[in-house]
Amino acid sequence: MSGGKLGLIKLRKAIRKKRGSTAVFLAVILPAVISLSLMLVYGAGKMSAASRSDSLLNLAGDSVMSEYDAYIQKEYGLFLLNIPDNELSSKLRDYISFSVNSMGDMKLDSCSISSSRYAIADCGIIKKQIIGFMKDPAGIALAEKENMSEQIDNTMPLHNLRHGPTKTSLPSASVPDRSLYDAAMSLGETFSDPEVALKEGSESYMIGTYILSLFNSERTLRDSSHFFRNEVEYILSGKYSDKENLSSVEHALEGLRAGPNLAHIYADPKKLSAVTAAAEVITPGPAGAITTLGLAAAWAAAESYNDVLLLKEGYKVPVVKDSLTWATDIESIISSIESGIENEKILIKPEANRGLSYDEYLRILLTVKDENVTVSRILDLIQINMRKNHDADFLISDCSAGISVNAVINGRRFSYDKKY
Repeated sequence: MSGGKLGLIKLRKAIRKKRGSTAVFLAVILPAVISLSLMLVYGAGKMSAASRSDSLLNLAGDSVMSEYDAYIQKEYGLFLLNIPDNELSSKLRDYISFSVNSMGDMKLDSCSISSSRYAIADCGIIKKQIIGFMKDPAGIALAEKENMSEQIDNTMPLHNLRHGPTKTSLPSASVPDRSLYDAAMSLGETFSDPEVALKEGSESYMIGTYILSLFNSERTLRDSSHFFRNEVEYILSGKYSDKENLSSVEHALEGLRAGPNLAHIYADPKKLSAVTAAAEVITPGPAGAITTLGLAAAWAAAESYNDVLLLKEGYKVPVVKDSLTWATDIESIISSIESGIENEKILIKPEANRGLSYDEYLRILLTVKDENVTVSRILDLIQINMRKNHDADFLISDCSAGISVNAVINGRRFSYDKKY
């Protein structure tokens, strides 16, 4: 046999041997490949179901969140859920089941909602909503309207909240508060630049604008359907009657004005000279210095009282006065002291009418309030007005500003937090 034929036979034998090895290799590896492929397909199905479950639960949670109280949102710009947890859980189950029932590879095992984490007892949640609202187009428009509009004379009658259950259920009932008069006095001792309190863009300014734009005050009517005539004064004082709230704010404004007025007397050479001369007449000698202090304080107090009368009548009062915006005289103070009879409290108009309005002074007083107190009393007013106009059993404590969603689908647990 020639060498060529022998080589061809060997080549054919090698090819047959290689084909046999390939067949053996394929027989060994093919089941593993098929198993892996099946596992990948199963895993992809699981991932697809998990992804669909995730999307479905997010959508269902958003649907629940869309059922906020329409009255509160429309009237106060706040998003609050006013539905019990068991009803929210039932709604969530209905939303999920509607989609899951049409999918053969998905099964809803359980689902629930809890709103306790976002209960509005946490004033920080509401504060964030208020600031967020004031940054939105609706809030910006409200602020522009408040800044451009003149005061609308408040013609509402004075009211007194006597309903015991309503009072005891108010959010601010358990919130400690500092004396408004003491806070105003402290501010008045160093108060000279209103721009600090009236600085636009700050959180304090936005909260103040929200309050002054939506709630009534002694000088401004915002909504005649509200219960109180003096709502801003209520936020400042927390009394249950319009009369008491106004009286408290008047007293605080007198305290706020006393410091700047006393400073003006000592800064004005003519006024200081008049006070010093009067003191020398009343108590000659060393005691005159003490009398000077007393007369100056009495004059500043009289001017402060007149300032409040001016503000209530719609006039303006500057923080730092000059001779044209000063109204009272030392002679009346001395006459009152000598006779022992307090002069009749009548409005005295200065030569010039310029400065800040009543509502602008309320904005300044709002800056000395603790934010938790301020926000709590905003919620008080929402509850009071809601009970008067929409739902006699409404409780702000039943509301929440978010939910925690928990569900088990196909044995897998999903948890989400959603808030406005």
